[in-house]
Amino acid sequence: VRGVELVDKTAVRWVRAGDELTSPMPDENWTSLEYDDSGWPRKAPPFFGEYGPAWRAGASLYCYRAKFAVIDPVRVRGLRLSLTLRGGAVVFVNGKEVGRAYMPKGDIDLTTYADGYPREAYVTRDGGKLPNPGGKPPTVTNDLMHHFQLRLRPVKIEIPSDVLQKGTNIIAVRMHRAEPFEGEGGESWNTVGMVSAELSARSGSAIQ
Repeated sequence: VRGVELVDKTAVRWVRAGDELTSPMPDENWTSLEYDDSGWPRKAPPFFGEYGPAWRAGASLYCYRAKFAVIDPVRVRGLRLSLTLRGGAVVFVNGKEVGRAYMPKGDIDLTTYADGYPREAYVTRDGGKLPNPGGKPPTVTNDLMHHFQLRLRPVKIEIPSDVLQKGTNIIAVRMHRAEPFEGEGGESWNTVGMVSAELSARSGSAIQ
């Protein structure tokens, strides 16, 4: 199966940014299959704009859950989660971490920042402010589009078959914001968000 999009069936919860985490986090077992996410809203990416609206205080963390079915774990080959995101991500399958991207190694907590962005993601080449893109950037020159594209990070996480089980499985993604911009001339924007998500596997892998 190729091109299984994790969109409308994705349960989403977010934690507001600020000096403290002002919205409650899910329970510790939120990455497990048994966790009840029936109270979570179902939404499709992108979340909070594709290129990051110019908000000083947006979301601090995103938590995503999406289910998929495995007919036979032994037959699964080349299972991969492909993301386009802002910030960084930690990916779990059935409660086990299977990879992370744009995040530090070792122990991290809910307040850990993702890897920072270059200055060019915040300001023009001459040090001026970039326009607020809202959902998508307005008609701009190719030179300005380059700055917006720097905000998007492609991620590919290979999922080993030994974390899978027959029947329903759960992918959980915890996304962290990058540290807000503190330099001169630019303007901070919402540095966490998911633009796209797709689960794929080699033909004949018995994935639904």
